[in-house]
Amino acid sequence: MSHGHIKALAMVAAGAAMGMFASDAMAITIVPNADSYISKNNPDTNFGNASTVRLRGGTFDTYKAYFRFSLSEVTGTIVSASFSFEPNSGGSWIATATTYNVYGLNDGHAGENWIEGNGGTDNDPAGEITWNNAPANASNLGFDSDATLLGHIDAPAGTSERLVFSSAALVSFLNADTDGQVTLMLAPTDTGLTTIQSLAPRTDATRRPRLDVVVPEPTAMSLLLAGGVLCLRRRKA
Repeated sequence: MSHGHIKALAMVAAGAAMGMFASDAMAITIVPNADSYISKNNPDTNFGNASTVRLRGGTFDTYKAYFRFSLSEVTGTIVSASFSFEPNSGGSWIATATTYNVYGLNDGHAGENWIEGNGGTDNDPAGEITWNNAPANASNLGFDSDATLLGHIDAPAGTSERLVFSSAALVSFLNADTDGQVTLMLAPTDTGLTTIQSLAPRTDATRRPRLDVVVPEPTAMSLLLAGGVLCLRRRKA
């Protein structure tokens, strides 16, 4: 067989493998294994057992939200990802449109195993998350250098719809993980957000936060690599 024929067949095989790669992508939905929020005016109080996860940016108080996800089900390189959440059951986004920043706790941070807790100020279980011990927490609306800003999401006024955040930075952040767990954080960007925004917690099976990722099917990846190896062998022969 001539070199030209081999090259043509290689292109066809590669095209077919790429088509299978695109069509055989696998979507994985991950729910948090821990969530909570922290309150600046209640720095020693844990809210791990609260019925909602709250956000607030007003001068009276500041609330920030923490969500931890296990990536144990994810194998291969993530090609797309989204983080989404909803107002608590029966609720809606506040009457005024607002914006939330989305952060990721840096991989390997000592606080990645933060404890959701069961509420109160008794620190039982020991180390349950509060304003004073929350990883990467800063005194303002944001987080310190132990967190990475992944982008922002706009909440339209009054709607009760799920908000979906995605960015190239989120995909890169997830792919850079080395220990199989990630923490995503939310904080308002406006100090004038005096109204409390309540999100559905992980215990709400219908409206709870989600991390949705897409990875290639292992079979598609294997065929793509096998096709490349076969073409190289034939060229050498």
